[in-house]
Amino acid sequence: FKLKIPTTDMSNLKALEIEMDMIKSSEQGPDWVRLLILDRYNQLRYTHIELQKHRSVYRIEADDLLGIHIDENNIKSLELVFWKKPWYYQNCKINSDSISLTIKSINILK
Repeated sequence: FKLKIPTTDMSNLKALEIEMDMIKSSEQGPDWVRLLILDRYNQLRYTHIELQKHRSVYRIEADDLLGIHIDENNIKSLELVFWKKPWYYQNCKINSDSISLTIKSINILK
């Protein structure tokens, strides 16, 4: 899931909050979300979030974003990648037919 946003200044970012509800999933529902923040040069910061069944709001502190090369003044997109296992298992990306999610909001907290 890639969300293009108007060029945004995240130099004073404190946290990101993502609110989502799982409508249905296969027996092996998603275990992880990888969040990527890309700048105008496609450089990125990222983090991994472990999903929990009875939780709908996930807060990612700015200090939990990994990566050093990013133009924080010119963020152009956010990307969410869902996984059945930790992100480094490339063959375990989730197909759209195995899950149904509603992403209610993505808040940038400064």
